[in-house]
Amino acid sequence: MVNTQMLLERMREKGISQEKLANMCSVKRPTMNQKLHNVRPISLNEAQIIQEALQIPQDEFGAYFFTA
Repeated sequence: MVNTQMLLERMREKGISQEKLANMCSVKRPTMNQKLHNVRPISLNEAQIIQEALQIPQDEFGAYFFTA
């Protein structure tokens, strides 16, 4: 499961919308919303795209994308 709160906060900090992330991951905005809110699973490839877009340091990747 992704850490929704951390991701949404990072998106605000970086000024990146769900629409922009959706386009980068080649999905529609409602699908990205579901992925960010743990309704749909997020693929490793999508997580890597989001990591790069949000400039998430490698050592923080797990905190954003592997929450229990």
